[in-house]
Parts: sequence; C-alpha cells; structure tokens
Amino acid sequence: MVYVRHVFREENKIANGLTKMMFSRLLRNHIYMEPPKEVLQLLHDD
Repeated sequence: MVYVRHVFREENKIANGLTKMMFSRLLRNHIYMEPPKEVLQLLHDD
C-alpha cells in the first residue's frame, strides 16, 4: 500500500532551504559531510 501526502514548503523548511541553496549556487551532485551553514538554523528550529 502506498500513501501520498502533500507537504507544504513551510512545513518542510530544511528541504526547501537546500533546494533554494542549490538553485542559487547552481551546484550539482554535492555531498555534505556536515549541514551547510545556510540550513543550520533551520535544523535548530525544526
């Protein structure tokens, strides 16, 4: 059985922040060993 649920950007701030960061820097296939500083606050708030 598969369940599909829509998640608003406001509810998924970390994924949204990473997406914005990738598009603004035009990075492709980058692996992070630590959270980028741009999303550290989002991780803390979540």
